[in-house]
Amino acid sequence: MLPAKDILNKIADYGEVAVEWILRGDEAAPHLLEHAPETYHIHSLEPLEAHLLHQVLAEMEEYLKAKSLHLNLPQRARLITLIYNHCAQEFDQPCLLLVEKYLLLLDIYSKEKRRDLL
Repeated sequence: MLPAKDILNKIADYGEVAVEWILRGDEAAPHLLEHAPETYHIHSLEPLEAHLLHQVLAEMEEYLKAKSLHLNLPQRARLITLIYNHCAQEFDQPCLLLVEKYLLLLDIYSKEKRRDLL
């Protein structure tokens, strides 16, 4: 279902393009290309190895529990990603030392707390 004509006109005016261009979408509006000098390359992602991800999660949870540490979701996601990528690229197994290494690299905790981790 198409938006009403007045909505299409407002969108076209705001984007400085013709309504016909919005409806067809055949090609990029010429003036938009001038404002988009960056190009992006799409690369396919490797599928996650479920077993490796499971090992990473288990090691991270064990470490955090042993040290009574609490990470927010973005911090947890970043830590998991760093450990997983390391293990996948280096053909290494996740371990508590890797969790500690990347946790320290994330620089989440104060100096006093980092001393307690070691």
